[in-house]
Amino acid sequence: MNTLDFRTPIAYIPSKTANPTFLETLQQKSAQALEALSFPTTKDEEWKYTNLQALTKETYAIGNHQQKTEKDIVSLLLPLEDCFRLVFINGFFQPHLSSSLESQKGISIMPLATAFTQKTEIVAQYMAQALAGKDEYFTAMNTILAKEGVFIHLEANVQLEKPIVLYALADSGQEANASLIRNLIVAEKNSQVTFIEKFDALGDHYHFDNTLTEFYVQESAIVQHYLLQTSGAKRYQIHHTQVHQQKHSNFTNYTFSFEGAVIRNNLNLLLDGEFCEGNMFGLYKLEGKSHVDNHTSVDHLRPNCQSNEFYKGVLSDYSKAVFNGKIYVRPQAQKTNAYQQNRNVLLSEHASVNAKPQLEIWADDVKCSHGAATGKLNEDALFYLRARGIEEQTAKVLLVQAFANEVVEKIPIVAIKDYLHRLIDTV
Repeated sequence: MNTLDFRTPIAYIPSKTANPTFLETLQQKSAQALEALSFPTTKDEEWKYTNLQALTKETYAIGNHQQKTEKDIVSLLLPLEDCFRLVFINGFFQPHLSSSLESQKGISIMPLATAFTQKTEIVAQYMAQALAGKDEYFTAMNTILAKEGVFIHLEANVQLEKPIVLYALADSGQEANASLIRNLIVAEKNSQVTFIEKFDALGDHYHFDNTLTEFYVQESAIVQHYLLQTSGAKRYQIHHTQVHQQKHSNFTNYTFSFEGAVIRNNLNLLLDGEFCEGNMFGLYKLEGKSHVDNHTSVDHLRPNCQSNEFYKGVLSDYSKAVFNGKIYVRPQAQKTNAYQQNRNVLLSEHASVNAKPQLEIWADDVKCSHGAATGKLNEDALFYLRARGIEEQTAKVLLVQAFANEVVEKIPIVAIKDYLHRLIDTV
């Protein structure tokens, strides 16, 4: 398939290359699931406030892009002194723009296409396991069509100090393009890793991106995940993050969205062991007609676990945001401690937010709270700053910075924190 057109059925076409049996079986099952699924519309409860019809008006080329050099992408790179860099353009790995990926003791970092043949057993053991029985249109589509991505495996007791950064660049300089990326990260017992995904766009045509990232965080492992979306006003992005945690593990996600025609982030955590901790921190700062929809869920399956979720939004012009956060506490998940909060500031009469925090509890010995609030900048604080000689625009910037910093300051990597401060400094 060289093009993607949502107006025609998405068909499974077996690869001409020798794929492992488990992958063909997985793709066949996803193809069967997709046949029973409809393209999401606002009539679906999970898509009530996000209209994807504009996405279906384009035909997207798959894999087509111009050759890029270091000079072409340098302005998009994060100011990290030392990291593993993997660059994908329109969903395809670019080794000449990426770090050397020689094997290290206890650590595997490679394109997923390579892992299918070199790490077949462990990929087959984990891939799509946390998605079992949870077919969704875009996850099924990703399983059928995605051919590339990143595979990361840390053996027990390995702590990787350097972050791994995946740059997903959309090159739509000549025509509308599509990217389909699949990532698989396995952190074994007592291991530690930081994985960063950064999305940017080059070119004036539309781009569709469907990325699915799976994390398997084993006993006492620590994983940090960053999702940075500075994509461009003509990028449609569906990003799905699926996390499966075992006992005493710690997983933290930081999601920052700044621009996009439509961005939908699905973040699902399964706390499947005692004393797990799952953290989700998000900030979206939107202008123009950008639309960002954050759908999150935390499923507490075992006792003595805690989850923390804190999302903030700053919206101007005609931008729109959706926040739908779900917390599930199962009957056996006693002693759960779960917190969820969403707060938004509207800088324009035309900007809007639809927030829906949800909490479903089947246990009786828990501490759970959730809430959402949306309003304008604090007029008293604005007046206070203006009365001390600070011009209105500068005063607004200061208030937005103070509002956003509550999320940004949670970031432990100073270079990323400073980078985000620069993006937030304008209103």
